Amino acid sequence: MRNFFWGLCLVLLRAGCGEKHVSTDSQSRRLKDSVKPRKQPTQQDAIADTTENNDSESFEEVLADFLASYNKIEKTDKQVISGSDTLHLHETYYCLHDSSLIIPKRYLWGGDTTKDFTANTFVSKIILLKNKDTLFNKIITKSYFNAILDEQQKKYAVLFGGGSGKYNEAKGGFMFGFSVSIPLTDLGTAVHLVIDKNGKEKIMDDFTFINKYHEEW
Repeated sequence: MRNFFWGLCLVLLRAGCGEKHVSTDSQSRRLKDSVKPRKQPTQQDAIADTTENNDSESFEEVLADFLASYNKIEKTDKQVISGSDTLHLHETYYCLHDSSLIIPKRYLWGGDTTKDFTANTFVSKIILLKNKDTLFNKIITKSYFNAILDEQQKKYAVLFGGGSGKYNEAKGGFMFGFSVSIPLTDLGTAVHLVIDKNGKEKIMDDFTFINKYHEEW
């Protein structure tokens, strides 16, 4: 089984290209992936995918990576000069250690599949300052993207990966890319948050981003 919950963070590679950020420990082993729009995978796809991927990373390795991520924090601090304005971005991605997510055993492809899996969730705190004014100060959770998630993602997925916050001068804003996916499975999707230099925000799915915004970012 592919370590998909890292793979879905492909959007962070696109978002962070050419940017530098300070990280206490890299939260994601970011993998390259296609930027072509894909059909939303189903639960059956994940089950069928088990057999053909047995020669890659084992369930135990994927599980160990996921559990290790609970104790890692990723921070991004950057300053951007835009005309007469100085923009400061502070982002902290971390685990809540809440044991609030129950993933049904039917989603698990290895290990102990006789019982449900209890997982912690993650959030990203984003603070954006323009000169001395606070434009944006929110904790981004998975539910922030509910409008573009399917029902199984709303119930069982986790917000993966610090968004990185690439700045686009022409668009006048920062773009954050995340993965919302079900831990230990191949089910998930890439989502995007754009915050402009006036604090206005916009969320979009990967299809919209690729077809309308990708080349500009």
